Amino acid sequence: MVFDVGAHYGLHTLRFLVHGARVLAFEPNPDCHRWLRAWCAANGVASELEPVAVGERAATVVLAVPEGDTCRASILPGVRAGWRDASVHTVTARQVALDDIVAERGLVPDLVQGTRSPRWTAPDRNGSRAPTSPTRAPPTSWPRCRPDA
Repeated sequence: MVFDVGAHYGLHTLRFLVHGARVLAFEPNPDCHRWLRAWCAANGVASELEPVAVGERAATVVLAVPEGDTCRASILPGVRAGWRDASVHTVTARQVALDDIVAERGLVPDLVQGTRSPRWTAPDRNGSRAPTSPTRAPPTSWPRCRPDA
């Protein structure tokens, strides 16, 4: 079981799916959904797409999407502030916590693929995906996930 957090167009999702892994892709940006589904269909694999953001807790968030650059979408105000001259549209999205998904569905991920690290990652306090540090232990509900040093 692989969690692809911030799946965007599904590049990592597709790579795992074509090799037989089960992937649960999380992507709140609806502009990316049709691409992810189309690429999976073109490669004869089925995706499990959750149209939600991932953060520390369940919430409703505002996703800002720069026009013409949907992969830079973010729920973080500091990131949005950096797009001074960009035309941006916003989408209200549901945010979930991975621990809640794991508990609700009885899943144990083998890998959580975030956008910044090929190892397992966890949301930080701001809801962004950052690699876990050696001092930050994996959640107890993920006993098989261990960072590769």
